Amino acid sequence: MPYNSSAHLTQEEHEEIGRAVRLATRRMEEIAALLVQVYGPSSRTAFSATKARDAMLRFQNDLQFQATVDLPGIRINGTGP
Repeated sequence: MPYNSSAHLTQEEHEEIGRAVRLATRRMEEIAALLVQVYGPSSRTAFSATKARDAMLRFQNDLQFQATVDLPGIRINGTGP
């Protein structure tokens, strides 16, 4: 899909994606914590899971910021922490 700077997600799309990302982030946090507990923080598996968790948190924050750009002044349910 070509990039179009004037296009943006609707409020409903932001809410739906925000909820899905928030749930995925919580699950990744659980998985990372389990792997660190089982294999230790120095294992490659735990390290990778922790990095994936960090990336999900950044993605969640970026999506929340994008919602404020796309829909200024509107509180988007599902994109917050």
